Amino acid sequence: MARQKPEGDKLPEGIQQLPSGLFMWRATAGYRDGKQIKVSGTAKTLRSAKQDRAKAIADRHRGMLALPDTTTVREYAARWLERKKNLATNSRNRYTQHLETACKTGLGDLRLQSVRPHHIKDALSSLADQVMKYGLGRGRVMSAATLANIRMLLRAVFKEAQTDGVLATNPADSVKRVKPL
Repeated sequence: MARQKPEGDKLPEGIQQLPSGLFMWRATAGYRDGKQIKVSGTAKTLRSAKQDRAKAIADRHRGMLALPDTTTVREYAARWLERKKNLATNSRNRYTQHLETACKTGLGDLRLQSVRPHHIKDALSSLADQVMKYGLGRGRVMSAATLANIRMLLRAVFKEAQTDGVLATNPADSVKRVKPL
């Protein structure tokens, strides 16, 4: 258990001690619809609580702290596709098909902000092992080109989320090409 602060000692702004002895810190992440959005955390010691709070404030000033959002990958991919007004019909259909295929791996149900590179790698790996049911590749595993196109689309979706301030970093940037078996 963390050491209790003696009575009369004033804690720094944004930090309070919980009954458990842990220290909870809070910082403003930004504003949405005129309402203040806060981020918070707990630490075992006052020193680490101060450091964590200072890091959150520094991240906010550098634009690295995104406001909490419940949007899923599937919802944001649909929004991204809607914004692409100049796409040819065939391209739009192919993009829709590829993004839906990626979302069916479980990636689509994840909150956009909770996606990490390993989620994308797992999704692409599972697609590389699947046998195609429709189209010209029916009965064969997904081609390297199709996997590369899906990866490219996911990178574009996450890049726009980063540009929109929903994500601090693009989790798809570090994902390498996956080759089918």
